[in-house]
Amino acid sequence: MEQPAHFYAMFSIDRASSLTGVSRSQLDNWSESGFFPATHDTREHGVPHARLYSFQDLVALRAIKRLQASGVSTAKLKRFREKVRHLTESPWTGLRVGVVGKGLVYFDPQLERWLDMEPEDQLILELDLGDMAKELEAEVRQLQKRPEDTVGKVDRSRFILGNSPVLAGTRVLVSTIREFMDAKYTDQEILGLYPYLSPADLDAVRAHGPTSKKSKRTA
Repeated sequence: MEQPAHFYAMFSIDRASSLTGVSRSQLDNWSESGFFPATHDTREHGVPHARLYSFQDLVALRAIKRLQASGVSTAKLKRFREKVRHLTESPWTGLRVGVVGKGLVYFDPQLERWLDMEPEDQLILELDLGDMAKELEAEVRQLQKRPEDTVGKVDRSRFILGNSPVLAGTRVLVSTIREFMDAKYTDQEILGLYPYLSPADLDAVRAHGPTSKKSKRTA
């Protein structure tokens, strides 16, 4: 059975930005402030630029972006997140969230009613996270299509990441994989973060240039 697209993917900050519409600078700011950290962040462990977002992160980021487009300020989003923290660590995907005026409300499944919404107020937007996830998954699956003849090869193009060496058929920088290798990540760990790559791709990275002698490979 074919796995859903998000089952085998982690996303770089650039790809997360392009898929969600949230700018890279905004993602940096949200990560540093603690408002929205990436699921996997290895920067403090010696791997620079190694912030990776999960599929669920992307769904949440797209939800936040749509709430902002409906007039909800970032300050209100931050206050709302703190208010419902006792209910879920991921209010953007773990709760039914709606917009009233320029404020946020959420649906309590036990009380079966919207909270923080006055009777005379009108719910003007409810995020359908199921449809949002399906929409995003279709985009991810399209991005992950890769011709078989590109596996195990390094490519360069002035139209892709400024002519930096990437694994052919992807936007994964050779330098990024090398940084993981230098940080003593095993092959299994690297492929766990980039499951659409193959052992042949890792061999191509090694063949492309020297890595640190501390690099460790597990067959």
